[in-house]
Parts: sequence; structure tokens; C-alpha cells
Amino acid sequence: MPEYEKLRPLSNIKWRTVFWAVILAYFVNNVLWPKIVISGLRYTIKNVRPGECHKVKGLVNCEDVVIDRSSGIAILSCDSNRRQWNPVMGIVPKGGIQKSGELYAYDVNEPSHKPQRLSTPDFVREFHPLGLSLYTLPDKTTLLYAINLANVGFSIEIFSVHLHNATLKHERTISHPLITTPNSITVVNDSTFYVTNDHGFPSGFLHALETYLGLPLSNVVYYSDGQASVVATGLVHANGITLDHEKKRMYVSESLAGRVSVYRVDRSGSLEHDSSVDVGFVTDNLDLDPATGDVTIAGHPKPLALVAFAKWGAGPSGSIVKRIKERSINDGKVAKDDQNNWDVQTVFEDDGNFHPASSTGAFVKRKDGTTRMIMTSLYGEDALTDCSTDNL
Repeated sequence: MPEYEKLRPLSNIKWRTVFWAVILAYFVNNVLWPKIVISGLRYTIKNVRPGECHKVKGLVNCEDVVIDRSSGIAILSCDSNRRQWNPVMGIVPKGGIQKSGELYAYDVNEPSHKPQRLSTPDFVREFHPLGLSLYTLPDKTTLLYAINLANVGFSIEIFSVHLHNATLKHERTISHPLITTPNSITVVNDSTFYVTNDHGFPSGFLHALETYLGLPLSNVVYYSDGQASVVATGLVHANGITLDHEKKRMYVSESLAGRVSVYRVDRSGSLEHDSSVDVGFVTDNLDLDPATGDVTIAGHPKPLALVAFAKWGAGPSGSIVKRIKERSINDGKVAKDDQNNWDVQTVFEDDGNFHPASSTGAFVKRKDGTTRMIMTSLYGEDALTDCSTDNL
């Protein structure tokens, strides 16, 4: 037998070995290692503060906060039933839960005042608010858009805000077949908005599988005058969403990828991916500071601790807040074709003993000229923290 024929089987073995080694290396580098990083197993939580912080008493389990920056009034979505009802995390007991969640107003200019619950006298249906967005009409009427994760069906509820008597007047309900697992919303005008669907599968085993495998099945939906279309796909748990002041750039939090994806917005409302910013933790909601253009990202450095905290009350669950700012291409430090020209700054970090499970962070300038940062806790009592920014 010729010598080269004797070597052929060995050669095949070598090629198979190389092939599977490449597959294994790809899996470890692109699938397993990112999951280890985002799990926070190797991360040590530090103690970082933007300045002196104090807890605001009286709020429980507050997911989102939006701010009317002309008045300094923040509106918060809270739900004292979140441990019993949280469809995002797959906590959905049969029959739902009867008691509804709550909306509160907090005056950043008067931190000594207690948050005021906003009543909804003409809205008596089941209400579990999640993501929020504000829009001001030309006549100065402020509209609040609230995602409602009710057992009877998910929807967007629109209220006009009347702070003089602490009420919200229900204006209308919006639902659409494409809005299946709504999480966060950002409004363009009174009849147009973007909303994230955080899962491709709305419930059950496949919903849980999608979560724990970090499958890229979520999306962003554009809604305008009764019509809707999917404008971004392939996202890994799309969560917070916010539009820049000029309405030309969109930011979307991909929770289980630990990043913020940035899109260009065209006149038709469609989105074109521009860049991604890795922040290294499970991201939650976003807030854009119109004064600086910075985007604030709150989230969870230890997501497995968050699951234990949410489902069984085992704690604490840590918190982290960062903000991102794009570097100017004119400062001589970056190249025009570089898609990762972002400065990432940690502004708050805590092991959860002071402020657990951060879900939203936002900077706001008070009437006295000072800037504050406020944060919500997805789970926990006294679920709002108010900080100075003297250390930034």
C-alpha cells in the first residue's frame, strides 16, 4: 500500500479535530464567555456615588421614571404586586392578580415632600404599569403614555396629567397585534411612538428558554395613527428605549447582551443600526438628558441575584448606573469610521444594601441650578433614591 494512503485517515482525523476545535473556540468566545461576563459571576461590586444620596420614603417596586424637566416633576410607575405578577420575568400566576399598580409624582425641587400618588378616577380596569413616556401638546397639556401589563391583555394607556389635583384623566387605550410583549416606550408625537417587545415568545417554556439562552428574538415596533411595523429585529431582550432631542437617533437597551444599540431614524420612522455600546451588565431603562445628550443606563450587575430577589425575596440584588457620551470626531482622538467612539462612565454602584435592583436612572437640573440624579428600584421598599452630583 502506498505510504500516502496510510496517512490519509490520520489526515482526516486532523481536519475533524481542527474543525471541532474551531467550533468550540467560536462557542466559548462568542456564546459562553459573553454569558459568563453578563452573569456578573466574576464581577466585584464597588461602592460608587455621584454625591450624597438619600432614600425617598413611601414607594415600593418602582420600574420606570420620566421627568417633565420644565417643572422638575418626575412620574414613577410602581407596583407593590410585582413579586406576584411580573410577565417580563415569567411570574404569571393563573388568574392574574386583582390589585393594580400605582403611579406617583415626585418633585425633584422639593425633596422633603413625599411622593404623591396620582389617582385615575375614570380608569378602573386592571393596571400594572411598566414603561413610561411623556409628551407635551401645543396647548401645554402633558400626556403620559404607560405600558400596562394587565392579565386581560397588554396595552398602552394614555392619560392627560393634572398635577394640581393629582389626577390622571384617561384619554385612550392602544393595542396592536405587533405589540406583544411591550416593555418600554418613547413618544414622537401624540399619535406616534416606538415600543420595545422584550421577548419573541410571550409566555411559557419558550419564553423562559429565550431568557436564559439570551436568544435574539425581541424587536422594536413603530406605531403611528393606528398602523404599526417592526423596525428593528434580532435584539437580545430589548428593554429601555429613548429618542434624542432632535428625533434623529434612537437608543435601545439590549438587556441580556449588556449593550445599548444606537440607530439612525429616517423620516419614515424606520431605523438603521449605527453602532453598539457595550456596558458590561444587564441593562434596564434608558434616559436621555436633553441638556447634554448623555444617555443614562441603569441595570443589574448580578442578574442571578436579581432573579432570586424577585422570586423569593433573597437578597440583596445590586445596582449599577452608567452614562454614555459620544466623542466628537473633531477632537482629534477618534476616527470617522470608528463605530465605538463612546465614553462610558460609572456614576452609581451599590451591592443592594442601600439601593437594590436599579431599573432607571436620570439626571435633572433643579430650579436652584444644581443637578440631581434620581434612581428607581425594580424591587424593594423606599424604591427611589435622590443623589447630588457633587462628585462628578
